[in-house]
Amino acid sequence: MTVVSTIPAPPALPVWMQAIENTLKPFQKQVRDFIRTRHASAVWMTMGSGKTLVTLSALSYLREPGHILVVAPRNIAVDTWPEELFDWDIPLQVTSFNITPPGMVGKNGRRSKGQRNLKPAEFKTLVDNIGTDKPGLYTVGSDRFTDLVQRIIYAGEPRVRPVGCARDDGVIDLDAVRDAFSEIEDRYAALCLDRVEAAPEAERGAVDDQYSEIKAALGQARLVKLKPGTASGGAPTVVFAHRDPKKAKRLRAEQVRHDLADVITAVTGHPFRVAVIVAKPDYRQWPFPTVIIDEAQGFKNPQSLRWKAMIAVRPHIRRLIELSGTPTPEGAHEIWPQIFLLDQGDTFGTSYTDHLATWFTPEQVVQNQVTRWQISRWNETQLHQAISHLAISAENTELHLMGFGPPITHRVPLSADLMNAYQAFARDALLSVLLTGLTELRERAYDQSMAATADMFAVTAAEDDARRRAQCSGLDKSETEGAVSEARQRAIGATGDTAVARAAYDAVTLDDASAHYIEAVNGGVLRNKLLQFAAGAVYIDLDKGADGYAKATSLTSRPTLQLHSAKFDKVIDICDQHFATGGDGSVLIAYRFDFEKTILIDRLRRAGYLGARAYNGMPDTKKAWNRGEIPVMLVHPASAGHGLNLQFGGHTLIWTTLPDSNEHYGQTPARLNRLGQTKPVVVHTILTENTIDMAMPGALSDKQASQERLMQATRSEFKSSIAGAIAAVNRAHRQ
Repeated sequence: MTVVSTIPAPPALPVWMQAIENTLKPFQKQVRDFIRTRHASAVWMTMGSGKTLVTLSALSYLREPGHILVVAPRNIAVDTWPEELFDWDIPLQVTSFNITPPGMVGKNGRRSKGQRNLKPAEFKTLVDNIGTDKPGLYTVGSDRFTDLVQRIIYAGEPRVRPVGCARDDGVIDLDAVRDAFSEIEDRYAALCLDRVEAAPEAERGAVDDQYSEIKAALGQARLVKLKPGTASGGAPTVVFAHRDPKKAKRLRAEQVRHDLADVITAVTGHPFRVAVIVAKPDYRQWPFPTVIIDEAQGFKNPQSLRWKAMIAVRPHIRRLIELSGTPTPEGAHEIWPQIFLLDQGDTFGTSYTDHLATWFTPEQVVQNQVTRWQISRWNETQLHQAISHLAISAENTELHLMGFGPPITHRVPLSADLMNAYQAFARDALLSVLLTGLTELRERAYDQSMAATADMFAVTAAEDDARRRAQCSGLDKSETEGAVSEARQRAIGATGDTAVARAAYDAVTLDDASAHYIEAVNGGVLRNKLLQFAAGAVYIDLDKGADGYAKATSLTSRPTLQLHSAKFDKVIDICDQHFATGGDGSVLIAYRFDFEKTILIDRLRRAGYLGARAYNGMPDTKKAWNRGEIPVMLVHPASAGHGLNLQFGGHTLIWTTLPDSNEHYGQTPARLNRLGQTKPVVVHTILTENTIDMAMPGALSDKQASQERLMQATRSEFKSSIAGAIAAVNRAHRQ
């Protein structure tokens, strides 16, 4: 008798997983496997290649325990990921740290008609409840990620009880105080206002500043625990914690603690005392073992707060996935911060400075500081090979988009008087920048001379004393260094030779400032001012009480001097021609400066486009655009450059002022050129003649080459096998 061994069939996939499996193309499945086999991976896929769905498919097979966090540009966080889960019926609870859930019930018991940004108190409550919520997917905008990390690591002790469970002994607990915290803040603010009004008129300004600082400190404080009442009958104590020792000290003031205790007692109906401690960070409280960074190029700056926050919690992340379509929009030097997040320095080392020195050579040096780096083609090739174990790049070879029609450039002239004014403005702005640089150089020379002539024995003694006091007070490393630095500066100021320092200050001339600062500021303050002039207005410094303030803020929140309307007139002409000739769809306008938005909305509405509005980041606005309910919509590339599907609303884009970012320049038109677009996208660019505007297109095109080389080099080694697999599928389909 022959015994036949049978291998049990693998369990059937859930319906939603099988639907995704049937949809994924061969190259997408191989990218998914790349993610599944690594605890840290970078996926670089072109637009329309399905980065989100591929990642969700990988996670559905991995079934990692615990919460999942998606960090992404705001639009992707609040719209793309929730929409993808909904479209594929993925049974995973999704929560946004940016906006309210649809149909949220307010305190009045009514459901909200639309979604809105979370209020600070709602954000705090949401974060505090993470530990008691069932595992799910959370999304947070990149701009709010640092706040999220800070809120978690300074959370203090765990909650007294699970959410929704009342204590059975009838004693009020910390959660009851926490639930009433927003009312406590309001009541305390009202109390502060009463104190200011009661102060003598001559002192009101100082008293107002004092209470403003206290209110700000209270808003950033945490309720961490509730100490029980004493055996002698003393009231229980509410303990606040603040991560800033100086702000904690303000809240520790006897009068402040007394006032807070009275307010809390009035709100809760129970007597309380108040204590304040300095909060210590606890990174072990990080609740997200799986983190996805969508559009990871947003973490390309190692000096940014969001990058530092991610590094702080990185040891407590088990699986990190980076997604991007443009990993290095400004050049290959941007890759180190993203790779360091993945392997914490295994590939390129732990020093960004050493990495740059190893792979790059200085291209521009200003004041002994390298401001621009370049890389040889050989080094760039080696760099790409070094990250092949972490990064995979793929493109959808079957994606057929409508593409772009011939670009249209409009050159608007300035009158002779305006052109003379522009040239004079350029000279004056340059002089202003140089004078600013002169002041900075002089202050630096003064500080260096003071340090060189100071009594170093006294300075060292002051530093040692400050370090000893800090250690006795239990300050952490950063706080200790801050206290030591302050003590050092005081000692230098007390013992340095001010006469010598003043002579060094006066010795610095405008020629020194020109030599050291001109190159650095051409891409900064000066250049920005000239772009403002070309756009039609410039921001000005004007106090609220000054004459002309009301006129300068009639259309803008920031004082603005309007100079010409050449670009605004051209926008109206383009819109009129578009709709007069029966142009299909609405018109999208991309602006750079906030005054362009507000002035254009006013001009458009006066021209008859009453439905013109600015994109506010809400899913409801995107849906209204795609339904054709918004004839003209204004967007800023920084808020509408990623994850925004606008292809159903129109196919016409107008650039009023081009951005500096190659990433924004490429991503914004791609909001219209997506699957579902039925017409070639037409891009209008408005440039002001004989101004800095004219140099913008060339500067952006120079940034394209490095980006494309990186994408090509990291195309998966299975590129030929992908083509073969697709051909096989096509043959089977034809048969």
